[in-house]
Amino acid sequence: MEATIEFYEIVLGFPRVLEKLTRADTGGTLREAYFDVGAGAFLVFMEPNDLPGIPADYDTGINGALGVPRGMYHFAFKVPSIDDLESRRQSLDSQGVNVSAI
Repeated sequence: MEATIEFYEIVLGFPRVLEKLTRADTGGTLREAYFDVGAGAFLVFMEPNDLPGIPADYDTGINGALGVPRGMYHFAFKVPSIDDLESRRQSLDSQGVNVSAI
């Protein structure tokens, strides 16, 4: 979860608007982090801890969990122009994020 928060908040610049911890009646906790991605949309990530029925070592990547190649399932964000897209691509590249060419 810490790496997810750092990536979305620091690298991508989406403000974390809420973080909460819910205790389950059956034991364990669920940590949630909400990010404002603009245009009234949010991304929410959940981290289960000691929740019955959820293994501690499950695959958190949707592609691996579904058994499909990387990139099959992904998020896309709208930008105003190709120049803005290239600027964001260069920013990510300079931060060590593996990005494709436009």
